[in-house]
Amino acid sequence: NTFFRVCLKEYQSNVTSTGSCSFGNTSSPVLGGNSFTLTDPDRANGKLVLPFTFRWTRSFTLILQAFDHNNYSIPERNEQIEEASYSGIILPSAEWHTLNHLGSTARITYRVRVQCDLNYYNSTCTKFCRPRNDKFGHYNCDRNGDKECITGWKGANCEIAVCKAGCHPNHGKCDDPGDCECRPGWQ
Repeated sequence: NTFFRVCLKEYQSNVTSTGSCSFGNTSSPVLGGNSFTLTDPDRANGKLVLPFTFRWTRSFTLILQAFDHNNYSIPERNEQIEEASYSGIILPSAEWHTLNHLGSTARITYRVRVQCDLNYYNSTCTKFCRPRNDKFGHYNCDRNGDKECITGWKGANCEIAVCKAGCHPNHGKCDDPGDCECRPGWQ
């Protein structure tokens, strides 16, 4: 009856599992017996997610603990089977990093990655870009979080319509891309 706990904390060169998990912690349900492999690691119960609402620090310490859940003892006791840790830098990306731990009791292979929340970008997840197509702008966001104007729009926030070719720059105007209307007093 094996389950896992994850603790995420500030970078430690000498890792200690005591103290608080300053960046968060979570646990899995029971995933298997004494020896098992998750054949579908993306399955909901095999993936542990730790959302963060702060600027990503890039360097961190992750502590992964495997426990034996003994539901026959009173009070309920969980005995630690093995503890793996990783201290280092992982930048936000869709890529998984595979980590291996060969301990005295168990061998654990696990994958980690850091992903920014939706609409947040860069190595610290602090650049915000949300696609929009309204009076405040007409753009999508590229993979770096930079605005890319929708065809027919220009300007810092893609809020200026690109007028029809030949539309006079001073005496013509447009509210929608490809249009051209004369300003008052011109025809």
